[in-house]
Amino acid sequence: TGRVRATRTETVFSENDDADLDLPVAFSFFDWDGNGQVFAAYAGKVFWGGDTPIATTWTQDVLTNTPTDTGKDGDMTVFNGKLYATTSTKLKRLISGAAAWVDIDTLVSGGSHQLCVYAKRLYYVEERLKIHSIDAATETPVTSGDYTLDLSYYGGNISWMVAGSNRIWIGFIS
Repeated sequence: TGRVRATRTETVFSENDDADLDLPVAFSFFDWDGNGQVFAAYAGKVFWGGDTPIATTWTQDVLTNTPTDTGKDGDMTVFNGKLYATTSTKLKRLISGAAAWVDIDTLVSGGSHQLCVYAKRLYYVEERLKIHSIDAATETPVTSGDYTLDLSYYGGNISWMVAGSNRIWIGFIS
């Protein structure tokens, strides 16, 4: 297990007792085992904590097909009661109480794979300049047409997405 403490001005963590604990890139509350919400951190791999984020003990996720290879490009969010995470090459999903993570989509390696929930859809960055989505009912990736965005005619990268009350805000680095 490891410990993480993060504030607006500092990030302090120790990997003395868990060599796989890396710098966290995403946090979320999720009921992973059907016994109540716990705090999850995405720090090189997925780690489960207690019911409070600060002063919690972290345990590495050992479920089948757990996300690894997250680096700085991964993200994690809860959508439609399920936990979603991106690695450098996969969009994965975990249902509460399940014994394994499920691959939802294969992603192109490199660049940010940020996640954003808006209007009953999960949006994710793909190939640095595209946004794909899935809906809550089918979990089928939509890669072109409605509910997608393709900025590949620009140079640069989509660096972040944030849902607002009536739109998704996108940060772009050219």
